[in-house]
Amino acid sequence: MFVKKPDFRDILTRIGRPERKRLPRSLRVTVWNNHKCRHGDWERDFLLLREKSDIMLMQEILLTPAVEAMLFKSGLRWDIATSFFTLRTGHAAGIATGSLAIPEKVFFRAETAEPIVKTPKMLLGAVYAMPGVKTGVMVINIHGINFTGTRVFARQMESAARALADFPGPVIAGGDFNSWSKKRKTLMYSIARETGLTEVPFHPDCRSRHLRHPVDHIFTRGFRLVSSAARGEIESSDHKPICATLELDTE
Repeated sequence: MFVKKPDFRDILTRIGRPERKRLPRSLRVTVWNNHKCRHGDWERDFLLLREKSDIMLMQEILLTPAVEAMLFKSGLRWDIATSFFTLRTGHAAGIATGSLAIPEKVFFRAETAEPIVKTPKMLLGAVYAMPGVKTGVMVINIHGINFTGTRVFARQMESAARALADFPGPVIAGGDFNSWSKKRKTLMYSIARETGLTEVPFHPDCRSRHLRHPVDHIFTRGFRLVSSAARGEIESSDHKPICATLELDTE
């Protein structure tokens, strides 16, 4: 696929405007790499997941007119960080965060780039208001860089760590980390420990794997895990969606 890198002013876009200004203290979170929405059953599975999600963190989303219409139909506010535009159609591709509430702040980090095509690999962050939480809640959506050595991957993880270190409140961080080696997993977990994050477990664990390592993860800080599931029955992408129900930890 021939691609064009986005200009700085074109990286962040948004779709939808929900009425809510705050997130509920109990949240249903879904993480899903959509594989550019290529499969014919994508819309059906997206709507199924949306019904049970307050926050959706999506990677490899391709904003065709049909996909944009589906995002708008979902009723969520979508913030999108574009990694590239396809040359043939001009459609944006990147990562997207959907939420029941309008964010108070949205930001991105793009400190690493894919080899050969040199398109930026995105980290998308947003801060949402929540009742009783002065700082609000930070939600991080990350697509880990692929096809590179550990040093470049480490730079991306350190970028995430800096964003989290500056934020004292509750955090949800999820995405396709491309954690397909022991070295990459070690770096990822090291950053999680440094920033006080706890990984959400999955039983049974039918997450998508590469070289036998799970690549999709959800981490939290300041939340209590109620339930989690890897949706192995969904086959409209090369990644299985992962879901978690979280409650704000008031202890």
